[in-house]
Amino acid sequence: MTPTMLFDGAPGKTVTFTASADTAYSISDITGLEVKDDNGKKAVTLLISVETYSVRIALGVDATQSLGHLRYAGESMELTGGNALNQLSFANAVAGENFVMQLTPFFVNVPTLS
Repeated sequence: MTPTMLFDGAPGKTVTFTASADTAYSISDITGLEVKDDNGKKAVTLLISVETYSVRIALGVDATQSLGHLRYAGESMELTGGNALNQLSFANAVAGENFVMQLTPFFVNVPTLS
């Protein structure tokens, strides 16, 4: 059974990130990932889908091969909390197996008045 994902907010642009070394990566290392929208609002949620190999995801510290939440290829996770997004760190779970992830930010959906 495939889990249902519900998102409260407007999606930003999905980007692909491929690790290239056995080191920790932060949000700022992910080219093209917008964590603020055109109005300067911070993303409130980040959808992370692991495409290949396993990845460790940590908050507030650098992820390593033994530290961080383990996610396997084919798994997704949703991280909610705008301030937490800036504290994210990613690392290969196994040396030499460079993970690939898809990341999509979500922003507060502010209705417009007509």
